[in-house]
Amino acid sequence: MLQSYPKIDRLMASREGGQLEPQASGLSIQIRNGRMSKFFKVAKVGAVPEGEGRTFTVEGRMVGVFLLDGEYFAINDFCPHMGASLASGYVEDHAVTCPWHAWRFSVKDGTWLDNPKIRTECYSVRVDDGMIEVQFPDKDDHSTSDVAPCNDPCSK
Repeated sequence: MLQSYPKIDRLMASREGGQLEPQASGLSIQIRNGRMSKFFKVAKVGAVPEGEGRTFTVEGRMVGVFLLDGEYFAINDFCPHMGASLASGYVEDHAVTCPWHAWRFSVKDGTWLDNPKIRTECYSVRVDDGMIEVQFPDKDDHSTSDVAPCNDPCSK
């Protein structure tokens, strides 16, 4: 069962033109199968160019948001190898290449393409009223079932 709660104003930061700027943003809370998950507004549609990624700070997390073939995808922006920003990497065929050491990750599910046993977090994405929103599980929920694998198209 899906329940929606009113949006709550929050401050977020978005990256436009290489600068972090505060942006009034909102929170949408939903409950699915007894688990709470949250969608956070990260940017306006158009802030991420087609075929590229951009980094956004969301609830203290650095998130790489990518726009590929008209669909948005979101993964943890830090490469698990050495911490480089994945959103600044080269994007091709739904994969992003880490700019430091060329590790390649699927933007669809966060899998390291050279060793599928290693992955970075993947988040669901939706567009609502012209805003790109990224979903995180409740902080008190320590399971990973709401964070990954993003097997459905991450944009809704």
